[in-house]
Amino acid sequence: MSYLDKALDLHFKNPFKKWSSKKYIYKQKTFVKILQRITIKKSQLDKKQVIISFENRGNPQASIIRGHCRGPVQEVKNKLQKWCEVVDVDEFCTSKLYYHCHFEMAKVKYNGKEINSALHCSSNDCGITIDCDINGAMNIFMLLEKMIQKER
Repeated sequence: MSYLDKALDLHFKNPFKKWSSKKYIYKQKTFVKILQRITIKKSQLDKKQVIISFENRGNPQASIIRGHCRGPVQEVKNKLQKWCEVVDVDEFCTSKLYYHCHFEMAKVKYNGKEINSALHCSSNDCGITIDCDINGAMNIFMLLEKMIQKER
């Protein structure tokens, strides 16, 4: 058998097509599982009304984690829009202000070192210390509520 015959034989069998289609099918199944967990729906046709706030990042090429490539954020957003209502929320200063009294938060110091995940409210009334991610999520939720109220 000549090299040309072997090449033609491999071309017509082409096992690589199976690999790419299996990869695509696995990716789609994984997206469905993720969307079911996020939206609490069993399928795209489920009648439950779900609204999701989505971060409106300024630089779409930048990664959140330095030195790592960006995930399929836009693809997830596009698929979410098919399953539920997606609202873009600008998260500017959401972790800097305390969600309850809207005073500015300061980083907590312990033994002279700043703790990045905890913030302390500078207001005299509350003076609470809270995790910055929880505070940011509460502020984003409050922004989403106000955006929905304006639309209605």
